[in-house]
Amino acid sequence: MKIGSRWKVGEKPPAVLPESVVKLISDHEATLDERERRDYTWTLSWTEGHPNLAIDDGTEILWDTISDQPYTRSMC
Repeated sequence: MKIGSRWKVGEKPPAVLPESVVKLISDHEATLDERERRDYTWTLSWTEGHPNLAIDDGTEILWDTISDQPYTRSMC
């Protein structure tokens, strides 16, 4: 069992994350304004060994078990 974690936008994501997830994190952070970059945090949890992330604006980075790749789901 893996334990989740939280970190502020702009900080280095946990090293356990696949590079494809880190890329999606970076891509999303690039869209945030100054206030969002200052105030938002990421939350990491694990489902069946796959990372699932959420940021305070409602965007999620989830794992598609069929393609075995991460994808972004935006609530905006």
